[in-house]
Amino acid sequence: MENKTRVAYIVDPKCSTNDAADFRRALERIGFKCEPIYNDFETMCKDLEKFKETERKNKIGCFICAVINQDHEKAGSDVIALTSKLTADKCQSLKGVPKLIFIEAVEIVGRFHAVDAPETGNILKIPITADLLVFRSWRKECLPIHGKHEASPFMKILTENLNEYGTKYEILKLLTITSGEFQSSENSKNNGSERKTQIASTLLKELMF
Repeated sequence: MENKTRVAYIVDPKCSTNDAADFRRALERIGFKCEPIYNDFETMCKDLEKFKETERKNKIGCFICAVINQDHEKAGSDVIALTSKLTADKCQSLKGVPKLIFIEAVEIVGRFHAVDAPETGNILKIPITADLLVFRSWRKECLPIHGKHEASPFMKILTENLNEYGTKYEILKLLTITSGEFQSSENSKNNGSERKTQIASTLLKELMF
């Protein structure tokens, strides 16, 4: 990714914690150019359309989009809406560019939104395109992942690991460590409701910053 721009978009609909700002600073430390933090997914997508129209091919080295504190009813469909905009036929400027999607759903009802599951019932299949990684957390029951004024343990651990290992570890190793730390931590359970993480990747090669 030498001499190429690393671009990041962050959405935090609730704007109730410092999660988004801390995550943005962690990305900037490893060389990402971050857009202003958005408070709604739709506005971010509109700006993404402008980005797709104006950016030149071969200029982008890596693309990240993080959706934090997302409502459970929108989290699955938003991933589908976002990934469908990043395919090579719809976004030539991101063709061949590693694309990392981070999603933190605030709550989830009933069955999981699975990346590789069939589209039946409440299970959603996320379209996976080449050179894409999706890393997300959710909770099994319909309960908030964190309180109104508390930081998200998922984003906190991810941000800490980006600060610590962002330029040392390949991204899948970093996220696997993050997933293990999160699910083994005291914060991974609350009122009997277990939180989960999920990684799905079609990255074409190892990715380091």
